[in-house]
Amino acid sequence: MIGPGAVFSLDRLKEEMVYLRADQTLRIHPAAMVLTPEHRKKEMATLGHIASTCQGSAAAMVDKIWRGNPSMAKYVLKDTKFEQYLCTHAEWQMRLAMSDGILAEGSQGYSLGINTHFYPYTTSRDCGPAAFLSNMGIPLGMLSRIIGTCRTLPIRVGGTSGDCYPDQEELTWEELGLEPELTTVTNRVRRIFTYSKLQIEEAIWWCDPDLVFLNFANYVDKDYVSNIVAHIDTFSTVRWVGFGPAYQDIGVV
Repeated sequence: MIGPGAVFSLDRLKEEMVYLRADQTLRIHPAAMVLTPEHRKKEMATLGHIASTCQGSAAAMVDKIWRGNPSMAKYVLKDTKFEQYLCTHAEWQMRLAMSDGILAEGSQGYSLGINTHFYPYTTSRDCGPAAFLSNMGIPLGMLSRIIGTCRTLPIRVGGTSGDCYPDQEELTWEELGLEPELTTVTNRVRRIFTYSKLQIEEAIWWCDPDLVFLNFANYVDKDYVSNIVAHIDTFSTVRWVGFGPAYQDIGVV
């Protein structure tokens, strides 16, 4: 289900439909925005100073707010093979109400939210559960549990992407002895930092997770992981720890 606050690429949707086999169940909210080449061009001309991925999401949302651009799904998908996947707002509500359970994943992290003190070096949305639900078209009353995720060594996009927290230090992949991580969209080398208590406490205060998944424990030693778990457990509960990319690399605490 692609919600009303989503911004998506038709080319990427085609790719994902191949392996998700969603052709019988996919539903797209009519208010979702479809990325166009013009959106990307606008961002490449204006957002290069903040190391943006320049995929066009912010430009698409600006068009939506102006209420005059036909890039909304109900216009773009009309008379195309994707029109069959469009649903009405009423059908969207019905499908949510009839579901046995919903797993909704919000991207980015609290610190990258546009309403934080890192502005303008942020993403284009607020990054918290309430905002995620709103953009997904899911009513707040359906929220039953929040699972937070965090890294042992936090990252930022490569390039001019802003400062870190006062209790953090920027590291290099060389000194960690690790293969550099590349950003998903732009293939830039990510910036990496030490764990920040301030960052996690701020994120927990805003997101209020019931349980936490701590990932990339394979990047540091056992004592480093234990100290992080002890810190987070002061405010929430670490339930899972990840030591690698595969499902079997995740351990239950």
